Amino acid sequence: MKSYVRNLTQLGLLCALLASCSDNSATTTATGGGGAAPAQAGSAGQATEGGTTNATAGSGGTAGASSGGGGAATTAGAGGAGGAVTSAGGISGAAGAGGANPAACKPEWKLCDGFEGAVPGTEDSDFQIVMHYSASVEVASDKFAHGSHSVHIKIPDHGNGDPDGTAGYLAETKTFPASKNMFWGRMMVFFHPTTGLPKTHWANVQASGTKNDPGYDLLRVGGGNQAPGIMNTNQFPPDSFGYSATQVIPVDKWACWEWQMDGENPAMTNVHFFIDETEVSDVAVVNGKAVRGDNQKFVAPQFQKVELGFQYWHDDGAKFFTGGDMWIDDVVINDARIHCPAK
Repeated sequence: MKSYVRNLTQLGLLCALLASCSDNSATTTATGGGGAAPAQAGSAGQATEGGTTNATAGSGGTAGASSGGGGAATTAGAGGAGGAVTSAGGISGAAGAGGANPAACKPEWKLCDGFEGAVPGTEDSDFQIVMHYSASVEVASDKFAHGSHSVHIKIPDHGNGDPDGTAGYLAETKTFPASKNMFWGRMMVFFHPTTGLPKTHWANVQASGTKNDPGYDLLRVGGGNQAPGIMNTNQFPPDSFGYSATQVIPVDKWACWEWQMDGENPAMTNVHFFIDETEVSDVAVVNGKAVRGDNQKFVAPQFQKVELGFQYWHDDGAKFFTGGDMWIDDVVINDARIHCPAK
């Protein structure tokens, strides 16, 4: 009899154990009304090869639901990545670098724009458009260093009545005041003159701000007033120049332009200009004096704005410029040297 009772007890324990296993299995697999699918990944930042500031950062993914209706909790959907990398080279959009080749924009850069996103002159862009007389500035897709867009500046024929000061510029103030009143810039430039190199005085980079000396204002990199196409540095007023002996503005090809303007000590202003990683040393300004030029001094203002493009002066017959086209791409402004993008 005791043996019979013992067997019944063991059988009861076995049944209870089996029921418990069955309940645990149901807890693992049942979802009631069904847990939500895992989260969708965050959308990528807009991707192209050209550097840009204005693309929107990748959005976070939608989290999965925490449980099914009436069933046991499912695993929550994974949070979306903050802008997944796409096959086109898109990056997370961090630090305003969305829409850029990951190698073209770096998070620490203060501004980086390849013109694949917001159009200059619109609310979302870091650039304003400056046009004097019949020059024009617009986003274009016919030429570009990277990505699929650039900014095209149409330079009118000097002989058709456009006066001194005709200009087409991109202007930005976002990165100013500059740390220690010093900044670096870079842009890819494609210049096509209509018939010949300019003889007239012109500017491509123009920095301005509050004067540190009443007689010294706009600090420029450009060219002119010498042999056709010769590049120079300039400050107006008082019209100080530093002329290159041989460097001509590159024509009909993409060239990488970099510059440093350093006015930490305005009386000891320094300007350095580079083409394709090599300094054009004879247009430099060192300790307030042009290395080669008229030996007049340079005094940087407290920088508040930089303008990039083309402007010309001196509409006399001997220096007429028949105009042309300039395309600008991959613009960066920073506190330290940037270097050229990969080809």
